[in-house]
Amino acid sequence: MSLKPKYYLPRLIDNNISDLMDVAGAISIEGPKWCGKTYTSLACANSAVNIDDRETRERLELNSDLILNDEKPELIGEWTIEPEVWDKVRRKCDELQTKGNYILTSSRQLNKEKYERVFHSGAGRIVKLKMSTMSLYETGDSTGEISIMDMYNGKEKNIAAKKPTLEELASFIVRGGWPANLNVPKEKTGILPKEYINEIVDKDFYDNKRKIEDYHDELDKNYLINEIPSYIRYYYSPERVGKNPKRHLVDPSLACALMNLNTEKLVKDLRTFGLLFEALVEHDLDIYMTYLGGKLYHFRDNVTGQEVDAILEFEEGEYAAVEIKLGFNQFEEAKNNLVDFASKMKKKPKFMCVIAGYNDVIARDKETGVYVVPITALKAE
Repeated sequence: MSLKPKYYLPRLIDNNISDLMDVAGAISIEGPKWCGKTYTSLACANSAVNIDDRETRERLELNSDLILNDEKPELIGEWTIEPEVWDKVRRKCDELQTKGNYILTSSRQLNKEKYERVFHSGAGRIVKLKMSTMSLYETGDSTGEISIMDMYNGKEKNIAAKKPTLEELASFIVRGGWPANLNVPKEKTGILPKEYINEIVDKDFYDNKRKIEDYHDELDKNYLINEIPSYIRYYYSPERVGKNPKRHLVDPSLACALMNLNTEKLVKDLRTFGLLFEALVEHDLDIYMTYLGGKLYHFRDNVTGQEVDAILEFEEGEYAAVEIKLGFNQFEEAKNNLVDFASKMKKKPKFMCVIAGYNDVIARDKETGVYVVPITALKAE
């Protein structure tokens, strides 16, 4: 019997889960609290237990078999609370020799003590899948009139698109991609991200008496940091490429919460707005590329200072170069930067694109082939 929630909003990760359930005995979905892991897993499950439930833990202590149901797939939520569950599921997958038996979820990585209680990596039985908050396409704020794969395939699109206001773009950043925040009045969407920060700080920082230098590790353990690695491949002088990753919080709304920014404040501070708009776009690109089986990178030449905001690497080895700009007056500079970058690459990009905020067209430049695409018109495929 399916446990799919009545008002479930489809997620791109649904297809990834379906594909992996066909090839693995179990999957493990990892991501921050409140990003929708449980709802998404319930949409695929026929039974469920949650390890954060006291009665479930008592049954587990009595006999670990008591938490494994016959109705499969079975969702086992927050398994890292009792890490022995991992090996139990792995052994059960060996015993059953069937696919798609269990969906494990976790909102926090194992600490050293708990990690030592897991005896097998689960390789060949349990496949890991990362999950983030929702993209603009998933929330319904992007029309999806053009896709990454449209550009990959060289599709010509020169059409008008609905132009979002600066206030709308700012509201997307402040609200974030939290499923529970979608139906909240606009003037109150900043509350949930602030509560999220307060909960993490109170529970995981202060209770553990962390020093400030440990904050990064704590955020990472809660899946709250997204690191975008540096792209080196095909550059004519790879020794000059910066190796440090670009770091974002998992959702740009958390940065707004930390800086006490609302929509009005963001619109009045265009520099900060631009930085957070870049974070919003890279958040969505990361989701889209995960769905497509690819990866997201960034590029910087440490000698010249030349940067490319995002590099999209596809599964088969092709790549695309992307600049991210909030305003129309920045497009020409961005286009020229992409052309200059491509001239220095041993292998040319499959396509180049400027992803824009305040823009009302989807177009491809006749001279350079560079696409101009509003983020509110973009989807994966």
